[in-house]
Amino acid sequence: MVLRARLGGSSLQRLVALDVLFSTNAPFTFVFNGDTTGVFHGSPTLLANPATLTTISITGFGSGHFTQAVDAGLDLADNAAGFANPLDPTNIILAQNAGFAAWKLATTFGPLEQVGSAFAASGSSCTSLGTLVVTGAENVSFGAVVTALPEPATFSLVALSLLGAMTLGLVCKR
Repeated sequence: MVLRARLGGSSLQRLVALDVLFSTNAPFTFVFNGDTTGVFHGSPTLLANPATLTTISITGFGSGHFTQAVDAGLDLADNAAGFANPLDPTNIILAQNAGFAAWKLATTFGPLEQVGSAFAASGSSCTSLGTLVVTGAENVSFGAVVTALPEPATFSLVALSLLGAMTLGLVCKR
């Protein structure tokens, strides 16, 4: 199963891209895809799911992706969810909401939001846009959708159907 987690907000307070400082209050969206079988306990109160694919979108600035490891995470002690650099857990953006207590990073959930300043928003991350430095975020929401991967047999069936249709087309032309 694929977990597609989305973290967004109305304001990202500071952005450094390509070594140029931008002050921004722009809406932002970070999307993380991961495999639900990859969920693990980083500690008794922390769950994480390594992202296999990421996208970043900052209104008025552009789109890109993270070029370093990123985990979607859930802090069970503080009822907070978001993302973090697994090598530096202080590099994080988290939304806090009591509703996160029931979630385990492997099901469709939310989005839940935190109005005002994010529970935690600090650190820097390497992206295709350059270094993303975050000093704060506002009105942050976090949600996830889980979808099933097509079974390998489905791909084979589709391929055989296409091959059969092409063969039938060639026979009919003759």
